[in-house]
Amino acid sequence: MKTPYFLINEKELINNINEFKNALEELWSNYKIAFSVKTNSLPWLLKYMNEKNIMAETVSDEEYELAKLCGFNGNDIIFNGPIKTNEYIKKSFRDDSIVNIDSKNEMKYIEKIKPNISRKFRN
Repeated sequence: MKTPYFLINEKELINNINEFKNALEELWSNYKIAFSVKTNSLPWLLKYMNEKNIMAETVSDEEYELAKLCGFNGNDIIFNGPIKTNEYIKKSFRDDSIVNIDSKNEMKYIEKIKPNISRKFRN
């Protein structure tokens, strides 16, 4: 191929995932692994990660929607980054996503909408 492309070796990918999980299990009993949608947003790869119980880490409304379209439940999405719209902040709380607050404006909006937060920490 002449153009840039991703070449993913599935055997190596699953080996890396398993080695990472094993290393984490030795040190922490409470961990979650998340895949950066921004880094590689190929839908088949996102679906694959979802099947392997890897969370999606999204930084925009569009990435959040893509993760949902690829089968991630809201509670399997980390919503991060400074360009979240109020609509999607509200949606992410309704979906029980993990939401990283990135600005005072986001905090003010969250205080205004007073979302029902069902849990602070995940096991």
